[in-house]
Amino acid sequence: MNENSPRILVVDDEETICAAIKALLTYKNYTVFTAPDSKTALDIIKERRPHLLLLDICLEKESGIDLLKTVRGFNNEIGVIMFSASMPDSIMEQAFAELKVKRFVPKPVNIPDLLEIIKEGFNG
Repeated sequence: MNENSPRILVVDDEETICAAIKALLTYKNYTVFTAPDSKTALDIIKERRPHLLLLDICLEKESGIDLLKTVRGFNNEIGVIMFSASMPDSIMEQAFAELKVKRFVPKPVNIPDLLEIIKEGFNG
């Protein structure tokens, strides 16, 4: 792990998605952590202080929106990109307006688009 590389936390209850995104981003010289649930994600955010959060909206036992509300209670600096197979407009509006979500990425994730959005997340 390169201490100077940008740190990204991927939160998704689908292990294969976490593993694939981690492999890709590690190859692109990011430091990547993964979490299958809110508790693990919160521990990593507090201990590892990632710069960017890639967050699935629909986790198995909880909502990614609820997790993000908790995170925003103690960290307003972390960048957030949310992804999901579908997102109701009302949730999207709340995520952008109240929770400072930078972007929404639909599933299945287009890898070149995701890489570009992540770059934007560190530059804007």
